[in-house]
Amino acid sequence: MKILVIGGTGFLSDKTVHKLIESDYHVTIFTREKSQNLLPQHQNLRYIVGNRQDERKLKETLCHGTFDAVYDFVAYEPGVSKLAVEIFQGKVGRFIHRSTISVYMISNEVQCPITEDQDQRPLMPFWDRNPFGMDYGIKKRHCEDILWQAHNEKLFPVSMLRPTYVSDPNDPTRRDLFFVKLAKFVV
Repeated sequence: MKILVIGGTGFLSDKTVHKLIESDYHVTIFTREKSQNLLPQHQNLRYIVGNRQDERKLKETLCHGTFDAVYDFVAYEPGVSKLAVEIFQGKVGRFIHRSTISVYMISNEVQCPITEDQDQRPLMPFWDRNPFGMDYGIKKRHCEDILWQAHNEKLFPVSMLRPTYVSDPNDPTRRDLFFVKLAKFVV
């Protein structure tokens, strides 16, 4: 399989790239130049240097062949998801958006356990202790909306990944520290 990873060198995406390479997939990473040396050289790994908001450069990636799947790890703004639909619709086997459980955590009406139908509940008032800021979950929800509206099993099949909680000593957002600090407010 040929996989395009938009991002690919960050905290979550580099682990995915490692697994894809171990599974003998051919992986192309579309990334900014400054971070491309974090992954080892491998015969099945290729880099395209560019900014995902650069429409021309993103379209050029299709000149490198077709992709069975596109993993988008860095869509935080609805406009870039819209651009992805315009560029990849009808040209990829599956478009996978790495979203977040935060699409739920921006509503006062979320009930545990969380179910898929809770992602469109009304937004809560601004909460300044959200570890990524309130905009993170809201914008990710808007990105999902754009992709779901474009979803078509034949022309643009879409999947969402919503990691619940990711922890690792190398986490640049220091999520663990956020929850330790939050605990003192909850107790």
